[in-house]
Amino acid sequence: ITQGALGDCYFLSALSVLGNSRTVELFVCQEDSDHKNESDPNHWKKTGAFMLKFSKNGEFEYVIVDDWLPMCNDTPAFTKGGMDGLEIWPAILEKAYAKLYGSYQAIEAGKVHLALADLVENGFPEQLALKTYKNNVKVFAEKMRFLDKVQALMGAGSPEHEMGDRAINEEGIVQGHAYAILD
Repeated sequence: ITQGALGDCYFLSALSVLGNSRTVELFVCQEDSDHKNESDPNHWKKTGAFMLKFSKNGEFEYVIVDDWLPMCNDTPAFTKGGMDGLEIWPAILEKAYAKLYGSYQAIEAGKVHLALADLVENGFPEQLALKTYKNNVKVFAEKMRFLDKVQALMGAGSPEHEMGDRAINEEGIVQGHAYAILD
C-alpha cells in the first residue's frame, strides 16, 4: 500500500496491520441466486460497485462505492496498491472509508487505533502515550508483550513537527507519521 496525495497514513497503517484475511472480510459479497452465474465465481466483481462493512461506534455500517477513483496522470491520486501500483482494493477501501465519514477531506489526519476499531468487529481502541511510561520502560515493555500475547492489532504514531514528514528523528522515525506494528 502506497500513500498518495491524501494525508491518511493512519488509515493505511491500519490496513497494513489487518492482514489479508481481515481485509477480505471488509468486502461484502451479496449472493443472489436469481442473478448468479454459477460458472463464474467472480460474478459479483463485474458490477463496478463494492459493498464494504465497517464497525463505526460498535455498530456495523455498510457502505457502497463504485470503482471510479480520483486520478492524477492516469494513476490513482490517492492510495495505490501492489508493487506496480495497479491493485485497486486499497483505493476502494479508502473511498468507502471516506464515504463513511463524509468526504476524503474528513479522513485526513487521524489515529491508527481509531481506524482499527472501525475496521474490526468489537474493536476496542486504546492509546498508550509513551510519556506516561518514560520513568518506567519495564511496565511499557510488559504491556506490549501482553498485547502481543493476546494478538492485539497495534499501530503507532510519531509526534507532529513543524517540518511535517520531512522531519526525521535520531532513530530514523518520520515525524507526524503513522506506522503499523506487525511483530
